[in-house]
Amino acid sequence: MPKIRNRVLILFITLCLGLTSIAGAAYGQETIGKPGIATVLEDGTPMLEDGSIWLTNKGVPLQKSLNLVSVTGNSNAGYGINKDGKLVRWSGGQEPSVIPDISNVKQVSGEYWLLSDGTLWTMDRGGKKELASFKGTRLFDAYDDVIAAVSDSGEIKRYESTYTDPVLVARISDAASIRKLKVRDNQVALLYEDGRVILYDAYHFDNDMKSIPETLATDGVDIGFNEDTTLVVVKKNGTAWNNGTGLNDNKFKLNPIEGIEQIKQIIAAQGVPDFYAQQTNGAWVIYKSGKSSPLNAPSIERLSFDVSSLSPTVGGQIKGDVSLVYNTGATAKLPWELVKVSIDKPYLLQSLGNGSFKSLAVGEATITVEASGLKQSLKVASSLKNPLQNAKQVKGITYLPLKSVIQALGGSVSYNSSAKTYSVKIGTNSIVLTKGSAKAQINGKSVTMKGAPIENNGELLFPAEILSQTLGAQLKWDSAKQQMNVSIGAGKFIVQAKQQAATSPSTSGSGKMYEVAATGNMAGWKILKGHRYEKSLKIYFNYKNGITSTKIEDIRPVDLSKKVTWIDDSGKKRTNTVGEIYEIFQVFSGQYTDDWFTKKFGTLYADWLLSSTVDATQLVEEYLQSTGQMEKNQYPVTLTPDAQFE
Repeated sequence: MPKIRNRVLILFITLCLGLTSIAGAAYGQETIGKPGIATVLEDGTPMLEDGSIWLTNKGVPLQKSLNLVSVTGNSNAGYGINKDGKLVRWSGGQEPSVIPDISNVKQVSGEYWLLSDGTLWTMDRGGKKELASFKGTRLFDAYDDVIAAVSDSGEIKRYESTYTDPVLVARISDAASIRKLKVRDNQVALLYEDGRVILYDAYHFDNDMKSIPETLATDGVDIGFNEDTTLVVVKKNGTAWNNGTGLNDNKFKLNPIEGIEQIKQIIAAQGVPDFYAQQTNGAWVIYKSGKSSPLNAPSIERLSFDVSSLSPTVGGQIKGDVSLVYNTGATAKLPWELVKVSIDKPYLLQSLGNGSFKSLAVGEATITVEASGLKQSLKVASSLKNPLQNAKQVKGITYLPLKSVIQALGGSVSYNSSAKTYSVKIGTNSIVLTKGSAKAQINGKSVTMKGAPIENNGELLFPAEILSQTLGAQLKWDSAKQQMNVSIGAGKFIVQAKQQAATSPSTSGSGKMYEVAATGNMAGWKILKGHRYEKSLKIYFNYKNGITSTKIEDIRPVDLSKKVTWIDDSGKKRTNTVGEIYEIFQVFSGQYTDDWFTKKFGTLYADWLLSSTVDATQLVEEYLQSTGQMEKNQYPVTLTPDAQFE
C-alpha cells in the first residue's frame, strides 16, 4: 500500500480522543471487561482481541466487528484477513467489505496479499493481479513500492518499481526457519526462529557483487523498521535495540533504546511516534523521543444528542447534533447518514433527513437516535404561536372549535352526513362525535360528555373535556382574557372566545361578502370581496370536492426601505430598514415570544402579523355557507404532514 502520510488524519484522531501529544493516536482509556489490543496499524489504529477494529468513517472513529486475525495499512485504507481466510478491505472512509472470490489468504502487507498456494497478488484497475515473479513465496513484506519475499526454495528477492524484474538478494538453505521478514528501502531483515537477526543491505556487498549478510543479534524475538529506516530489534530479555544509518559498520551494530523495556513485539509507526510496542504483560505503549506512554483500547461511553430547541413553534424547525462521547470525555460529531432516527409521534414532529426536524402540531414527541449500538432520546414539546378563535362557554361548559383544534393537534376530521357523525383521528387515538348527542366514543369506549356539540359562527364546537379524556390535556379557562389555555404535556395553545385582529380592520365590506374571478398568476382562483380586512388583505380561494384552499396577499402600502431605530437586549441602539426587520421577524419568530417582538417593535410587529392572524379559511367558509355552496358543519378534512399552522 502506498505510504499515506496523512498527518491531518492523525492529528484529528489525536484531538478527537484526547491523548497527550506523545500519543499521536486515537484512543481512550482501557475499559475493564472489554477485549484488549491484539495489534495496531501504522497510525495506531488498534485491532482488538475479539477481531474487531477501529476505523475512521467520515471523520469518526467507529468499531467494526470483522473477525480479523491480521491487518495492514491504516485507518483510512488497508487490508485484513478474517478468521475464514477471506480478504477484507477498507478505503476512503467506506464501510469495510470482504472481497469476493479471494480465499485461503495467508499474509497481508501493504497493498499485497499472499495465498496459501504461494502466489502473491495485488489489486490492479479494480481487479486482482498476480505477481508472477514471486511464485512459491513463503513469506513477504511490502513498504511503499518495495517488496521483499523469501521462497520455499530459499531465494530472497527484492523488487521496486524502478526494476523490470525482482533482483536476487541471496539464497539460503533454511527458509523454513525464518519467522519474520521486513523490508525498508535498500534493506531486507530476517528474524529466525532461533533468535538470529540477519540484515542485508543493497549497498553492502562483496567483490562478486553479492550482498553480505550481517548478523545483528542472536536473541531476537521481533523486528521492525522505524520511519528513519533504522531497524528495531526486540530481544528475549524485553529490551529494544536499533542500528545506525549510513554505509559504515555502525549500520550493523545495535544500540540499546532508552526509556522502554519489558516488550515482546513492535509495530512501525507512520509519522508521529517512533513505534508502537506490546509489553510482556500484554499492554501496549507508544514510544516517542525516548519516552513511552500507554496505548489503550478505545471505548465509546454514550451518545450525546442535542437539538437547537426543545420547545419549537408549530411550523418551525429545529436542528439536531449527535456525537459519540469517548471514555476520555472527548467527542466526535456524527454525520447524519450514520445515525438512525425514529419519532414516537410522527404526526407531531417530522424528520427532514438531514438532522433537521419540523414541528407539525401541538404536543410532546420523543426523538430517538441510534448509532454504534447506542441510543439516546429527547422529548420535544411544540406549541402554537398564535391563538385559535371561537371558544365559547355555555352553562359552565367550555366548547372549542372542532376543525382548528384537531388540526392544531396533528389530527384529521371526517364527516359522515348520513350518520351525522364526526370521526377524529389524532395519532393512535380516535374520537367519534354525533350531532346533537352528548354521547361520544373515545378509542372505542362510550363516554358521556357534559354537553352535546354545538354550532357557533358556522362551525361545530365540542366540549373541551374530550381533550383531557383522550390526550390527558390540562385545561384552564382564563375568565379575564376569555380564553382557554390547553396544555399537552409541555406543548401549549390558546383558544380565544372572541377573534382579536392584530390591527384595526377595514370598515369597508361590512355588507354581504361576494366573489370575483382572479386573473394573472392566480387565474383559476377566486377573490373574496366584502370582508372586513379588504383594505389590508386580498384573500384568494378555491373550493373543490369539499376542500377549501386559501392564499393571503398583503396589499397595504409598506415602505420597506424606511429606517427604524430600536434597542436590542444589550441596550445598544440599532437602525434597520422595515424590510430588514420583517426578515428578523421571519427568521426568529420561533425563537422569541410575541411579547418580546411587541416590546421591541410595537405596531410594526402587529402589522407584520396581520396576514398570519386572520383566519382566511374561516372567512371563506362563512361566505360559502352563507351562499349555499358549502353545507354547514361539514368537515371532510384530512391533514397531511406538511400542513401549515400559525
